[in-house]
Amino acid sequence: LSDARRFVIVDMVYNLGVAGFLGFPSARRAINAAVAATDPAKARTLYGEAADQMADSAWYTQVGNRAKRNVAMMRTSNWVDANGNGSY
Repeated sequence: LSDARRFVIVDMVYNLGVAGFLGFPSARRAINAAVAATDPAKARTLYGEAADQMADSAWYTQVGNRAKRNVAMMRTSNWVDANGNGSY
């Protein structure tokens, strides 16, 4: 995992707790599959699927910009600002 994507996982576990993060099984499966993928294009698609799963959750609507930032970083592997825009 890139540093930005690793940050997303740590931030989500910090915010939700381990049990809460485990409540994202589809996103976790996509992340694990992306890490294992040998084709970079397939990995990008899987990270996008993980981001979609994260965005399609109550968590996304509850935590505001934190969620936007995390979804953008999971999707792109780039560091983004607090609103999910650009890169640092």
